[in-house]
Amino acid sequence: MIFSILVSIESITITLQQLEYIVALEKYRHFVKAAEVCGVT
Repeated sequence: MIFSILVSIESITITLQQLEYIVALEKYRHFVKAAEVCGVT
């Protein structure tokens, strides 16, 4: 995956919906297309 997240905090909470957005953005490499696929308006 292209996204590398370097964080210096102890824990991160990510929802499945947020993960879906990240995966769609990686797959389509275009914010508008990823938003359309995820149903974000």
